[in-house]
Amino acid sequence: MRAPISAVSVAGVAILAAPSSARQPLEPESGILFGPWIDSTPLSPSGVVPQQLKDYPVAFNKRFGHNASFFQFTTDFPTDATENQKKLQLIEDTGTTAFLYLTVYPSKNNLTSSNDYSVFDQFTPEKIAFFATRMHNIINSGFVSGLMIRLAPEMNGNWNPWGQRPLHYVETWRSVRDWMLLGAVQMGNFPDWIYTAVMNVTGAAEKVAFLWAPNIAAPGNESYPWGGLGMAPFTSSTKNRTFAINTTEFDALDTNGDHVFDFLDSHYSPYFPGKDFVHWVGASQYWGDHGADSSHPPSNQLPNASYFAFQFGDGNDWSLYQNYSVGYSLPYMISETNANFYQYVVNSSAFIPEGPGPLAIKQDWWRQYITNTTFLESHSMIKGICLFEFQKGEGGDPQTFRDFMVTNDTSPNGTLAEFKADFEAPDVISLYSFANHSAPSKSHASPATTGDGPSNTTTSTAGSAAAATTSAKSEGFPL
Repeated sequence: MRAPISAVSVAGVAILAAPSSARQPLEPESGILFGPWIDSTPLSPSGVVPQQLKDYPVAFNKRFGHNASFFQFTTDFPTDATENQKKLQLIEDTGTTAFLYLTVYPSKNNLTSSNDYSVFDQFTPEKIAFFATRMHNIINSGFVSGLMIRLAPEMNGNWNPWGQRPLHYVETWRSVRDWMLLGAVQMGNFPDWIYTAVMNVTGAAEKVAFLWAPNIAAPGNESYPWGGLGMAPFTSSTKNRTFAINTTEFDALDTNGDHVFDFLDSHYSPYFPGKDFVHWVGASQYWGDHGADSSHPPSNQLPNASYFAFQFGDGNDWSLYQNYSVGYSLPYMISETNANFYQYVVNSSAFIPEGPGPLAIKQDWWRQYITNTTFLESHSMIKGICLFEFQKGEGGDPQTFRDFMVTNDTSPNGTLAEFKADFEAPDVISLYSFANHSAPSKSHASPATTGDGPSNTTTSTAGSAAAATTSAKSEGFPL
């Protein structure tokens, strides 16, 4: 294990040292950050300029009536400069101090098998250096006030080829994090111009945050480690040591030492990179019919009472929030969330009965946490919430088309109006922190307006950081 990272200096100049304040990077001075993961899938054919997208950050702010604190986008490792440019431009177009929340998925191309460890072969020193360069260039670009990186999320699940491989995962996380924070100084292989760029990142330690975000596994929930083989590193859905592809990895998963990988093993601890390698803690937290399978298609039903609080596992030995956020004084991000409303089975196009309906299901869910002042005030380490604003097919057998959206109200069910009514109650909205308006860049066209929605008086640290960068865009900087 490497020694904890604090600061590195060359010629007396500190490079990306740990923040001097008690807050973590991008942690707000007060209030809860709020933003979406919008569906920015292109609607127009490839090559058509300008591209029409399903949704835009500007559109979100306009219909929401407030400036989102951040916008989540995704990229595949080691990332693409052209796509990064598009993401940054979309955020800059809001004319606000929102930061980029970037989920980084290891590429699933060129795998030997989805059940082996070949997904980690791509994390070579050269590619990690390339990735770190792209991330630092994003910060230097001046387009956004900060960068939150969610690397290889939901690593405790069996639906991704990096899942349930804790030793490989932790080493990869630390390697990428080390490159990001140390760069050329200790690890070499960085061209001089990259080293110079890193040296010139003003306040970068305050602008880059690593978010460690497994999938929530509720206490006593026998779904962990989730049924079936999936992409888990076994040769059989019987997950014991005999069928493990790597027995050393298995021993890390088998936290109680009974030679079986099951719900009695710790849902989170094998995957934690360590406090010195994490800035924020979070989890994917959804409501849906988790008992559905090939013989029992999902049904639309109201969330169980206080189910969101149950997911937090207060007082439970395995509580993610208590052990990792409260225990290590790390801010908590609800990294993606919303309620499933099932519309139809994809393969058969058989419609799924509405049950209580989308408004009732979604409203019951958001009232358990987003607009529940009692819950939020009793969980004061919650510093961010990210809405999953999609309609998409999900699941394996059967795959179902689901509507998660709250603010992009595409049907006349009143969801957006009801959400805003709940959210804008004085005792609720006072708990949140939004992005500020920023001055248009001198080197770009004036950004689009965000509508007439008010900006909350509470501001985030990201907002103050952006004020110094929005007038100094780097035209043509290699992203």
